Amino acid sequence: MLDKFLFTPQHLADFVQGELVLKKNFSEKTIESIASITNAQAHQLTFLSEKKFLSDLKQTTAGLVILKKEFLKDCPVNAIVVDNPSLSFTKLSHQFKKQTSKPQGIHPSCVIAKSAKIATTAKIAAFCYIGENVIIEDDVIIQSHCVIEDDVFLAKNSYLHPKVTLAQGVIIKKNFIGHSGCVIGSDGFANTPDIHRKWHKIAQLGSVSIGENVEIGANTTIDRGAINNTIIADGVRIDNLVHIAHNVQIGEDCAITACVAIAGSTKLGKRVMIGGNAAIADHINIADDVIITGLTAIDRDIEQSGVWTGFMPAVPHKEWLRLSMIWRKKIAKITRFFQKQFKKD
Repeated sequence: MLDKFLFTPQHLADFVQGELVLKKNFSEKTIESIASITNAQAHQLTFLSEKKFLSDLKQTTAGLVILKKEFLKDCPVNAIVVDNPSLSFTKLSHQFKKQTSKPQGIHPSCVIAKSAKIATTAKIAAFCYIGENVIIEDDVIIQSHCVIEDDVFLAKNSYLHPKVTLAQGVIIKKNFIGHSGCVIGSDGFANTPDIHRKWHKIAQLGSVSIGENVEIGANTTIDRGAINNTIIADGVRIDNLVHIAHNVQIGEDCAITACVAIAGSTKLGKRVMIGGNAAIADHINIADDVIITGLTAIDRDIEQSGVWTGFMPAVPHKEWLRLSMIWRKKIAKITRFFQKQFKKD
């Protein structure tokens, strides 16, 4: 890197271990920013990953395009040839990201309990609260107005955006990112009625355990366990406005998009992907490598990988039970019919 946001094409090619191909009579200009393939100018980087955008490639005026070798003949400008353009572009995007200014040390307006242990390389911005027996490891950055309650463990190289709340006893491993407004360790929704239908709150005695390299979106809430911990495994990505109830277990490398709701004690396997506004009932088990499409409602276990979809308009519950039984029988009948046809073919 020559300067902030000023890169040579060779530097960018080396960064993703790609092959730089310079077109004749096309100068090797420095790259200053990123743009879409239709809007990119001579000082900008773009990428092509799918054949359907080939016409855009032929007309691009970008300074540099990341692409597969098969598309090189249609590229009129300088290119970086790689096997996976989307992944290479993802990696290079971080080179152009403007970094939020980091706090310098610990701001004097912070309230920090005497028993808290904070690494000397950690940085904490103004108006944060750090409770008793908190442990904050090396290179953690905490932006303003965050609240970290008693007995929290926050591992090295984690980053809290403004107004993140980590409730009592939360355990977070290294490289965590929490976006503004997320609340980790709030009480689960657990109440028992008496004979007069008055509600009595059940104490939530567990906490939340989060693995390495996890990112939690803005205004997402993850409830603490009732007795055992709610568990988020390594590599999980959770979008904004997601709710994860108490005692949920989420396996490694799952991706959950906005407005998903997962009810209590549900278990997700590894690499599960959930589309926006999907809802999963309580005590559900979902196998590895399942994809749940947006707006889908899951009310029973999923034991096989694959894509799952299901949405019905709201009706009275008794009617829903009757309709769902008819629907399942018809689907089973249609499935058996096509299986027979395939066997004949």
